[in-house]
Amino acid sequence: MAALKKFFLLAIILPLLCSCMQGNIAGQYFGIIPLPNGSKMEIELTLNPDYTFSIQTIYQDNLDASFKDSGTYGITDKKYITLRYQGDGIKFLKKDDDGSLNILTVDRKEIKGPLRNSFKLKKKSNLLF
Repeated sequence: MAALKKFFLLAIILPLLCSCMQGNIAGQYFGIIPLPNGSKMEIELTLNPDYTFSIQTIYQDNLDASFKDSGTYGITDKKYITLRYQGDGIKFLKKDDDGSLNILTVDRKEIKGPLRNSFKLKKKSNLLF
């Protein structure tokens, strides 16, 4: 019986511990990103405490063009996030001071200029487990 209690206690504490170690990155994020052709794309990203993610992308000018993907992610220096898709592909993000995620270029640089704030995903909610 004591072993069972320890198991349940560990099942509750471990996700909370992982969330703290992540610097509170786990959660749901949303943004509307401009595209070069003038249209926009909605992105909903969920970063899970177990270092997996899911992402849904919807092109606003073509609602039939909706994509879902998933994979794993890693965190460096409590603010740099690397998304590794199950298929091919890697994306880079950086956690901002306000808790939002900045989408970085393929060479891991922040986007500059007047559209800089358009490439952010704002946090909708926290995920503890």
